[in-house]
Amino acid sequence: MPNPAAAPILLTIAVLAAACGEPRRDNESTSSGDSAPTTVPTPPGSVPSDTSATVPEGVEPFYGGFAYADSSGRRLLAVSELSDPAAVLTAICQSGGRLAVRFDRHQPRGENDSGRQTSRNFDNDEGDLFRVVDGDAGRDETCLLIGPALFALASPTIPRGALDTRCDPADSTRITEVKQRLVTSCSRVWIVDDTTRVVAAVFELRGDSALASLALIDPIQVALLDFPGHHDPDAGTWRVGDGGAFHAEHINILFVTVGPTDRAIALAWGAGEGESSVLAVAVEGATTLEEGVRGYRYWMAH
Repeated sequence: MPNPAAAPILLTIAVLAAACGEPRRDNESTSSGDSAPTTVPTPPGSVPSDTSATVPEGVEPFYGGFAYADSSGRRLLAVSELSDPAAVLTAICQSGGRLAVRFDRHQPRGENDSGRQTSRNFDNDEGDLFRVVDGDAGRDETCLLIGPALFALASPTIPRGALDTRCDPADSTRITEVKQRLVTSCSRVWIVDDTTRVVAAVFELRGDSALASLALIDPIQVALLDFPGHHDPDAGTWRVGDGGAFHAEHINILFVTVGPTDRAIALAWGAGEGESSVLAVAVEGATTLEEGVRGYRYWMAH
């Protein structure tokens, strides 16, 4: 299976895939797929780390990679390149489940591969294959295979959706100050704990340059994951057919980590054609969450 030709999730997503023929591996989605990922409401809570590993100075951190589950939920297949698959012992999935896993083998592409990253095509798709040894993923769920460097940041916490989605004016002010760009709308969409939350902010247009961000906010720090867009209400600004609006409700946050100086957020943004996923990290008090791991699943049916 060829590697996904996905553009980074932080770039504008505005290209339609052909309904038939060779599948695209980019970040846009336009019609319903053959098997959408499972979404199960889960309670918030801290996910204890199982390692105190630290990343040696000068060594590229291995945060892990994204994967998806087969129909049984007992196998996971990576859609991200993994530098050290044997180091992965844990996965966290969209439903909030923490799974113990072990690397099995690299699965070659099958002759009947349809190019779709779904449970229906699981045995024909190419990638690093993992067995779940404790717990179960939901069918077709997207999961993050956890590398040692992620646990070295802090223990992942699974947020809950905010019942009151109104944005605190103080949050809007803090985001504006960090970005030096006026926030025109914002909403509080996820609660991490009593003092930490994730806010979706949309900034003022500059010509046809649009910008939205997810802001991870706590009493000490604001860290922003940016989504630039090209303003076009007819074709779509961030996603095809979005009408020029940033629909944060379509984003599934797997977890966040908040350490003394470091922050991270893992998310999956699915739509009709496929799903983009990213783990973004801000280290040493940085105000920008930088992409550390990227994945893409293509699932649009012919």
